[in-house]
Amino acid sequence: MKKHSVNSVFLAVALCFAALLPAGALAAKEVQSPVTELTMEELFGERSSDPHTLAMQAYVWGMPMVEWAKVRSYQTRPDNPWVERPAHNVGAPINHFGRARVLYGPDSKDGVGVNNDTLYTNVWFDLEAGPFVVETPDFKGRYYTFTVYQGDTSSAESLGHRTHGSQMPPLFVYGENFTGEVPEGLVPVRANTRYILLSGRILVDGSEEDLARAHALQDQVRSRTFHAWQAGVEKEPPVTWQRALLPSSVDSEDELAFFHMLGSVLQDWLIQPEEAELVASLAAIGLTPETGFDPAQLSPADLDTLRRGLADARVLVDYQSHRLGVDSGGWTTNYSGGYFGNDYLLRAAVAKDQIGVSVPEEAVYPIGRVDSTGAPLTGEHQYRIRLAGDNLPPVKGFWSVTLYDDDGILVDNPINRYAIGDRTIGLVTGENGDIVIALQREEPTEAGVNWLPTPEGPFYLMMRLYIAEPAALDGTWTPPSIERINSN
Repeated sequence: MKKHSVNSVFLAVALCFAALLPAGALAAKEVQSPVTELTMEELFGERSSDPHTLAMQAYVWGMPMVEWAKVRSYQTRPDNPWVERPAHNVGAPINHFGRARVLYGPDSKDGVGVNNDTLYTNVWFDLEAGPFVVETPDFKGRYYTFTVYQGDTSSAESLGHRTHGSQMPPLFVYGENFTGEVPEGLVPVRANTRYILLSGRILVDGSEEDLARAHALQDQVRSRTFHAWQAGVEKEPPVTWQRALLPSSVDSEDELAFFHMLGSVLQDWLIQPEEAELVASLAAIGLTPETGFDPAQLSPADLDTLRRGLADARVLVDYQSHRLGVDSGGWTTNYSGGYFGNDYLLRAAVAKDQIGVSVPEEAVYPIGRVDSTGAPLTGEHQYRIRLAGDNLPPVKGFWSVTLYDDDGILVDNPINRYAIGDRTIGLVTGENGDIVIALQREEPTEAGVNWLPTPEGPFYLMMRLYIAEPAALDGTWTPPSIERINSN
């Protein structure tokens, strides 16, 4: 069998922060069956010994952890952590900050639906080596945020400009193995999983001068072990060992590869009380925290049942992933963010297309795949979005509208413009402060519009509302309709 390296397995995994793929981003080929009617309560309501049910439960519960572990592995490169990375790449060795030095553009193919507004500054922590202290500079009024993602993709806090103004106190990042007191003056960030991601975003306008200023800020973001911080020692954090997600003997294209990866994740998982019975029940299909996945103990018939359960679970998650938002004028908005609680089906559905979303009070991401009539957006037509001056997106941070081709890649165009927002250089406004965004292939001939070039084929839009006002959080304010005006 052909084997694949860790990097080749995970290269297709996006740097999935801030909703890199929207709900419904890919044209939904919906498959409706009795499986798709299952609810969270029906699937997980009772413990089961049926291999088909257990396989479905394992996928719905474990898929977000596996996908997040893929992202961690791709970014931290356990096999070669100090490898040189492209300027737009935010990867770095485990426990070290990675710093993207340029905004994403059409040539950046290691992520989909990426933003063109902020520079990413990220660190994956291994809390077995912690606690850690994270220190950041005075951002002097510039928008910034650091979102905390647990190992199951959930996010319950985003710290920064919204919570602490220009200067955030040091963060104390710790796990369940820490038994002391959080030092006075440090903001506690508690992990309930071994690995967590702290994802920073620093707002820039894209100019060379502003990028240089942002780089200086990025360089002052650092992490140290708590012991080094206590001692006042400038010491690099350790680069700790990480378990391979796939055994070398397993083909990445094997139908059961998912269970092998979940088994690897399980061996490092900190089992929460509400998960204990579920995890224990998975031993019946060869999954345990002690040994990972052992298919040798299962019969050929059981393995076939696992394959069927896996296929059915994927259909269920895909079906649910297209039912996460509220529709209005061509836009779909998911107001849930990264709050999942114990709703494993919601968590998996969000991870399917929106892995790495921030908390809603930090950012909301309306998605436009169709126009106001419900027809898919395509470069064959021209569209207008009219934002009234007295009804602009209600935000305290910033807003933008970014355009992607059908694969989630920024669209190459002659004016190098990939988004329009409240910081766009040369933004054209009307007498009453109105903003008109023209979506079309050719440069508009009419005056008073802001051109966002489209590709020839299908495309979609993502609006970003950072630090949204209550009206944008409760649905009182919705994005203006995407109106088709004619054909190109």
